[in-house]
Amino acid sequence: MSPGPKRRAPHCGYLPATCGPWLLAVLLLGPGVWAAPPPAAEAPAEDKDLIPFEWPSGASRAVQILRSEHFIVYSDAEARLARRLAQRLESTYTDVARFCRVNKFPARALAQPLEVIFFEHPEVYHGYAATVDFQSAGTLGFFHADTNRSVFFNSENDPRLAKVRQQIAQAREKLERRKVAQLEGLLRSYEAQVNQMVVQHESAHMILYNLGVHSAGAANPMWLVEGLAMLFEPAPTDRGSGFGITNEFRLFDFREALRDGREVRQLKAEDFDRAVAAGIMVDLPTLVSDPEIWKTQGPLANNYYAQAWALTHYLQRRQPQPWAAYLQTIAARRPQGVVTPAEELLLFEKTFVPLDEKFTQRWANYILRLPAPRVLAKID
Repeated sequence: MSPGPKRRAPHCGYLPATCGPWLLAVLLLGPGVWAAPPPAAEAPAEDKDLIPFEWPSGASRAVQILRSEHFIVYSDAEARLARRLAQRLESTYTDVARFCRVNKFPARALAQPLEVIFFEHPEVYHGYAATVDFQSAGTLGFFHADTNRSVFFNSENDPRLAKVRQQIAQAREKLERRKVAQLEGLLRSYEAQVNQMVVQHESAHMILYNLGVHSAGAANPMWLVEGLAMLFEPAPTDRGSGFGITNEFRLFDFREALRDGREVRQLKAEDFDRAVAAGIMVDLPTLVSDPEIWKTQGPLANNYYAQAWALTHYLQRRQPQPWAAYLQTIAARRPQGVVTPAEELLLFEKTFVPLDEKFTQRWANYILRLPAPRVLAKID
């Protein structure tokens, strides 16, 4: 199967600040509430010609090929884990397709199933990432636009989980049942968080590109690319899924950035202005027009991602008609075209409203009036 058309650089979503460094290693495929798609068919890939890329050395077992309605998963992990991954992928596809229908976006049909690679071991994952020039250190998965593939590994095998396993083992030896239950419960809780930030986010990137919401090789605004992917991070639950519910983790990051370590009983729009003045966040004109801020890493990157989610969430909920028109305008951009920051800002303000203080206050107050996210525990 030939690779997809030339695209921008690989995407790798930032985990929210609530996930400490070791939490990058939490199990990738934990339990959840999922609408079951048609069962994936699987077959051993005994013929290497069936795999459209060179499989790195170190496979733990025979490579399997799983086919679902919209995806092909190449995996050397346990079949049950690969099948669960396929379910998550299909759930995300369903959500993105529904988003297109709600916004009257003319999504194009897939020319062929989307390819996903799922490795058992991180060493093999990192080996593959090196072959496509992706800096994979500290990641659990990525969407590689040039090859049009999403890549993940079974993070149960990530060495960074060793500390947590050691804590649990020590607690068991001391018969500290309450502590064991607490640690295991926190692990299960963080499973959901990491799943959202990795599988949902990266697969959303791939689906949005392939359905034509983003134009391959064109100047897609990065706030929109990342903001849309974050809309689909919430996994399906009995409360809804994806863009139909609030992304509690990004909301948590947004509120924490505005709080900036202070004891604030009720956050207001003025706290956003303070965060901008302190360099913790950027003003909205910069967010929508300056591509350079998306090269930032670390805590500031978390803040910018939270801002992009907040703006995307607001426009989807509060300005649906201009939002739908904006999506189609961006999707119509031609590959290799150049859009200056001034042109980007002009298009946004022409489609919506000027990004002045009045809009900023209205937007910030709306986001801050959303129900506060649950308190998220951390393990040191």
